[in-house]
Amino acid sequence: LYGYTAAETLGRPVDRFLATVFLGESVQGASHALFTAGRWSGEVEQQTKDGRAVPVLASVTLVRGADGRPTGTVAVNRDLSEAKSLLKQLHHQAHHDGLTGLPNRQWLRDRLEQATLHARREGGATAFLLLDLDNFK
Repeated sequence: LYGYTAAETLGRPVDRFLATVFLGESVQGASHALFTAGRWSGEVEQQTKDGRAVPVLASVTLVRGADGRPTGTVAVNRDLSEAKSLLKQLHHQAHHDGLTGLPNRQWLRDRLEQATLHARREGGATAFLLLDLDNFK
C-alpha cells in the first residue's frame, strides 16, 4: 500500500517512515480514545514512499502486557482511494449535465443557497440573473 519493502520497515517505528494526517480528529483526540477505550478507528491520510497521499480507514488496537501497561499497537489500514474516487465521480454526476458536462440545476441551487447564506451573514444582498435560451442544443 505504501511502497516500502519488508526490509525497509522491519524493526522500525511506524512514524519513522509513514507521515500521517488525521482527518476530522486531532492526534490528541485519537490518542486519548486509544488509551482510554483500547482502540481507535478513523480516517487518516498517509504518505507513500513516493510522496503520494493515500486516504485510509485506520483501525488501531492497543496491546497491553501482563501488568496492564501498553506494549504496542496493532493497526489495520484499508485503502479508501477507490471509494473516494467513486464519491467524487458521483458528486460530479449529481451536479453536472451528463451530455455537456456543464453545471446543472442542483449545482445552481446549491451555489445560490451558499451565496444567499453568505450575503445574510455579511449583511449584503444576492442578485440572480436567469437567461433562458430557446432551442438550446
